[in-house]
Amino acid sequence: MMGAISVAFVVIAAVVSCSGRVFTPCELAKQLKYVLSSNLATYLGGNVSLAVCLAGYRHYNASYQLKHPNGTVYYGVFGLKVVSRSGCDGGSIFINDSFDLDLYCLNSTVLIHPNKLYMYHRLCASDLTQRFTCKENEFFHVAEVWDPIYKDIIDLTYGEEHAVVKYLSAHGIDYYQLPTTTTTSPSTATT
Repeated sequence: MMGAISVAFVVIAAVVSCSGRVFTPCELAKQLKYVLSSNLATYLGGNVSLAVCLAGYRHYNASYQLKHPNGTVYYGVFGLKVVSRSGCDGGSIFINDSFDLDLYCLNSTVLIHPNKLYMYHRLCASDLTQRFTCKENEFFHVAEVWDPIYKDIIDLTYGEEHAVVKYLSAHGIDYYQLPTTTTTSPSTATT
């Protein structure tokens, strides 16, 4: 029991929150679809659902920060680390409400790696997310949103694949077995 409390304290201490905006899934979907549509199309094939899901693992917090035990710090709504050779070289550029550079850096430093791409597709699969439609009103749909069920998985595993595998296994989920069907729940959110 004391070990679990210690782990929880470490995780809470590791996630540092600044005074940035925390989005709702539907607010972020609108921002991505309407304000950043060309960047989203360029870097994520226009997949609003995947982008919102990735942000959900950072609690939709534009000023999210997670410090890995090795000293690496992950920043912003997509949990990006500073990589100087790619032009993604300042953590402060990721902890704001403007996601232009974030989408570029997500694509060029994270999703280009097949293991990371698989991990995020797996974490956003139908068995690990709740799916609903964001609407402006009953006639106008914004996007389907994939909201993570296990939002703390990145905080607890630091996004390392071997630790994600263990976390899911502890919850009776096979990391390497994608669900056979995808279903969308009929629930909706109007914003």
